[in-house]
Amino acid sequence: MKEYRIYEQQTWWDISIHEYGTAEFATDLAVFNNSGPAEDLIAGTLIFLPDYRSERLVLLSMKNVPATGFGKLGEGTVNKPQGIDYWAISYDFIVS
Repeated sequence: MKEYRIYEQQTWWDISIHEYGTAEFATDLAVFNNSGPAEDLIAGTLIFLPDYRSERLVLLSMKNVPATGFGKLGEGTVNKPQGIDYWAISYDFIVS
């Protein structure tokens, strides 16, 4: 088992890709850390990674950390998709 500190705007899928080279383990990582796969992650939080096989040779040479989540940091700097398919009640609009 290994410790991992979450980066800004990361999702479970990003962590799985960063550590194992595939998104295959995203849901397993969330469950292993008593979380849900769709929950927002807090940067700086320490989580634990089980020992799975790794296919991360490409990522090691790139030295990039995947971080695809949307949140307060991304507001104003990243253009989020717009339209009724992407909006959430009480977040993007209020029903009165």
